[in-house]
Amino acid sequence: MAHWKEIAEKEYQLAQTLGKMVGELKAEVERLAAQEGTTMKEKQMSEQIPSIGRIVHYRLSAQDVGEITRRRTTGKSIAERLKWGVVGRHNDAIPAHSEDGSVRAWPAGAQAHIGNEVHEGDVFPMLIVRIWGSAATSAVNGQVFLDGNDVYWATSRIVGDQPGTFSWPVRS
Repeated sequence: MAHWKEIAEKEYQLAQTLGKMVGELKAEVERLAAQEGTTMKEKQMSEQIPSIGRIVHYRLSAQDVGEITRRRTTGKSIAERLKWGVVGRHNDAIPAHSEDGSVRAWPAGAQAHIGNEVHEGDVFPMLIVRIWGSAATSAVNGQVFLDGNDVYWATSRIVGDQPGTFSWPVRS
């Protein structure tokens, strides 16, 4: 019986030692994070590995803004082009194509991309749909959910804090 008591006492001492070591390690990580000006939680968030289905924060670049703005239209523009389509059915109508060959009439059933203005640096949620690697720094493709009825496909984007990059949302 004394033998089992001795083993139990050693197990208890080992558990106490391990608990103390874990506490010391946690305190050291927090001390190092404080030196860098970050919290332990922010440190853990920055080292996350991207995976399909995760939602991150995407910061628009100037090129993104140009692509989004180019394909968007306004309600007024759609109304004018719908009129051209209706007027275009008559012999004396405005031609449906302009002199440069572009279509002026709004095609029946066409999807309009409408939304609020976007600017470089604006941040929107992005759903990761493809990852290019298995490291925290791996590039991703994602669908950026804009403030409108459209999304933007951002390809080969990396984690960062500059326009054209994504960041992990800070959890509170």
